[in-house]
Amino acid sequence: MYDLSVQIKKGLLDLCVLALVDRKERYGYELAEVLAEKTNSSIGTIYPILRKMKEAGLLTTKVSEDSGGPPRKYYYITAQGKAVYARERRNWQQLNTAINSLIGE
Repeated sequence: MYDLSVQIKKGLLDLCVLALVDRKERYGYELAEVLAEKTNSSIGTIYPILRKMKEAGLLTTKVSEDSGGPPRKYYYITAQGKAVYARERRNWQQLNTAINSLIGE
């Protein structure tokens, strides 16, 4: 069975990660939980995205031991990440408007 929603989610998770990290720094599992809850995605899907974005220079990390538990790796958006997020957010808004006009929303 063809599931279009899976393909749509795959394409938008990067944008969602940038949106969440732009609002505040977050640790990996926290990002995974929020995305899983909001998009019905697998928690394991987020870590390859975070790694890819860090390698691309969109995110940076800092390890914090302040939580009282094991150290957590917090993700921060970089200046390059902010620029990509702003551009892709505009692209999404334009595409969303166009799609809604096509499907009658």
